[in-house]
This record gives sequence, C-alpha cells and structure tokens, in this order.
Amino acid sequence: MLNASSISEFPGNGEQNSAKATLGTILYVGGFELPDRNAAAQRVTANAKIFRALGYRVLLLGVTHQRSWPGGAPQPVDAGDEGMIGFEVPYPAGMKAWLHRISSPGPAAEVLRRAGVTDLVGVICYNHPAVAQARIAALAHSHGAWAAADCTEWYAPSRTRGVASLIRNLDIPLRMRFVNKRMDALITTSPFISDYYRRAGQPIVEIPTLMDPPVLAPADLMVKRTGGVTKLFFAGSGFDPAQVRNSTDGLKDRLDWVFEALDATHMRGAKFDLNLYGLDRDQYLALFPEHEPLLARLDGMYHFHGRRPRAELLSELTAAHFSIFFRSRTRTTLAGFPGKFSESIAFGTPVITNAMPSVAGFIEEGRSGFALDTADLAAAGARIAEVFAMDDRAIADMKSWCAQSQLFDYGRYIEPVRTWLAAIRT
Repeated sequence: MLNASSISEFPGNGEQNSAKATLGTILYVGGFELPDRNAAAQRVTANAKIFRALGYRVLLLGVTHQRSWPGGAPQPVDAGDEGMIGFEVPYPAGMKAWLHRISSPGPAAEVLRRAGVTDLVGVICYNHPAVAQARIAALAHSHGAWAAADCTEWYAPSRTRGVASLIRNLDIPLRMRFVNKRMDALITTSPFISDYYRRAGQPIVEIPTLMDPPVLAPADLMVKRTGGVTKLFFAGSGFDPAQVRNSTDGLKDRLDWVFEALDATHMRGAKFDLNLYGLDRDQYLALFPEHEPLLARLDGMYHFHGRRPRAELLSELTAAHFSIFFRSRTRTTLAGFPGKFSESIAFGTPVITNAMPSVAGFIEEGRSGFALDTADLAAAGARIAEVFAMDDRAIADMKSWCAQSQLFDYGRYIEPVRTWLAAIRT
C-alpha cells in the first residue's frame, strides 16, 4: 500500500519503475476503482502495463466508493502492480460535488503537482465526462503533452427522471460526438467505435479487454462429467427491473435467450447444470415473468447464486466446462468488449456466445468456443446439444487451449501501442 511518503519519492517508486521508465510519464484518469474493484480498473491497469513495458512511468487517478475525506484531494492508493502509482478521489456525494467532478480538471492537476511530474508526455481519459475531459486535454497541452481518450462504451439515453439523468444524457453525446473527435488520439475496444472515429483522422489503437492469465494446475483443466452433465457458467449485472423498466433494450446480456436455447437443448435430451451469478431467480422473473413455466421445466438444471465474491466466481468459472452468454446488437453492446469473454478464455473455459463483431475475431470454433446464431434459438439449442455431446477429452483440450492461448495478454499489444504512440508524435 502506498502512503504519503510514496508521493514525494515519485518518480523512482519501485525498482521496475525506476529501472525501465525513461520515456516520461503518462497519466490515466477515469472512474476506475483501484486496484481491481471494478471492470474499469482491470482494463486500465492492463493497459498501463503496456505503457510501462514500453518505458513509461504510469500514474493512475481513479475514484473510490469505499471512503471519503474532507476536501476530496487525491490520496495515494495501491495500484495493484509494481511500477504503477495509484491515486484516488472520493466518489462525489451530492449534486455540488458531482457537478465539480464532471467539469473540473482539478484532481488531475493536483496529482501532477503532488507527484512532482516534470516529464509528462501524455494523458488518457477513460470514459470521462465531456467537459472535464476537454479541460484535462487542455491541461495536458499546457505541459506539451498529448491527450487521448480510452473509449469503451456508448450508452443509450437514461429513461430515469431527474437532473443527474438529464446531465448524463447531454454529456454522453457531447463526449462521443464532439470532445472525443478533438482529442489527439483514441484507444477503442471494438470495431464499431474504431469505425465511427476513423473519419476524424486521429491515431486509433483497438485494445480489447485484457486479462492477466492465472496460474492454473493441470487438474484445473481436467474434465470428468458425472452422469453426462455439462457444467455451464454465467455471470452478469444490470438486471435491476427498476432500471430496465418495460423494455429489454437496456439489457447487455440476454439471459432470456440463453434459457430459451437451453430449453431447446434440454428437449433433445442433453443434461447441463447452469450456475448463474449476479442475480437471483426473483430478479430474473421480474424481468421475464413469462419464463416461469420454462424455469419449471428446467428445474434442477440451473442454480441462481446472486452476487458472490469475485474469487468465488473465478473458481467456479475455472471449474466450468463452458461459459455462456448472448447479447443483442445495440449501440451499447456494439461499442464495448465483453470482459467476461476474455476472462473466461484466460481462466481456461471456452465460451458459447453469439458472434458480436468485437469478439468474432477471437472465436475459433472448437478451441476458444462456439459462435451461435441467436436469430433461431431452437437451432442454437440444437447446436448446443451437439457441443454437449463432445467427449470429456475434447472439452479438456479446449480448456487447455484457452488457458495457454494468451489471447488477452497485454504483451500481444505492445507493438500496436508502440506504433500508435509514434503516430501521435508525428
């Protein structure tokens, strides 16, 4: 854990940082919770490793829901990896604090001052509020540095009422359609976003959600099904009926499609055990009350576990034979990259999904997983039954391939980022 003395010691904090960081400092700013409390933090720290490997010092400025303090000035926090320096500010409480966050570059300027940065070369804003991002870009330019946006989402307008929703509905198009196009460069996570900004002429590097591969023992990848039952894993969020209202448009994950396809699989005599995390049965039926008979037919073949600690989820993911999720094609889903896909591959579990553009290039049939056409869920269910008919050795081979593939290791993106950086400087 960093403490106040760590700030004054920057930039020589950590042997790896002082030994390799010779090209200057890059500041990454956004709503991530260090060291790994949300998916945003996992993405940003993985990207930061690329810059560190290229010889840059990396400062991370995130937020925290865990604590608050008077004044809200940036405080040191464990960045979760040697050679990266973390700071955080409290998540805004109240309208005044929230308006300050979405309009001010103050925390970024304060981190640069307190860390004694004299060699700033770039600032990256991760899905940052439009006005604050524009002002942070101006701050970077005042230091002679470039400013980039890491753009991984494009949410639809919020249906809820209130000032916060109104401002959010104004902020997103302002950032996506105007501010991002005026940044010096862009990091994206999907072909959809890359193609949208291509005409702006900025250097673009497309980086999916990266994942540090765990150390897995051979036993973790063995498959020995009992009674021919295939173990499935699903984890998701955003199933709050109050937020989705009367439409499924706000759902990233179409769990209803998963159940309908598996219902067709079950009718073909296939056996499975679907373990679901992130929601409970009541939440699901609040969204899809028409599925109560379907769930009754599949009784005993699925288990809702609700929200559980991340360590438990990763253990269950590794033990599963396949993970499964489907997504509809909306601007929100097209803009992002599903972290659950890269996480599943990294933890040695092939994925059954539909071929969204962001993941299509990573699906190798019979190795990393299977891509299904969800336009015909009965046909998708029949295909799943065929997958479940594979013998244990074939599934174990898929799990081993996933674990050894390093598809989402940050090292694969060092050269593309090096090329991107060179384009910014020219």
